[in-house]
Amino acid sequence: MTITLSPSEQAWIADALARGHFSTEDAAVRALLARGMAAFDDEALAAQEQDPAEIARLRALLAAADAEIDQGLGIPLEEHNARMRAILNRLQP
Repeated sequence: MTITLSPSEQAWIADALARGHFSTEDAAVRALLARGMAAFDDEALAAQEQDPAEIARLRALLAAADAEIDQGLGIPLEEHNARMRAILNRLQP
């Protein structure tokens, strides 16, 4: 099977390789495909949603994030969005 990636997808993978997230282009595509496949695996999602330990872990993370926001450590949504747009713009050809 041959898969053709868009220029922006190729740039994203090249950036991920440069940052050391993956060792090869094939490894990057395989990892991303595996994550995508897992997202569509209804049984895995159902099991994950019902895992009390995972729910407790996520609740603790949310509580910590809420505490940081209460301490003024968060950033406004507009600033976050601007940062994300800048990152996406760098990835576009």
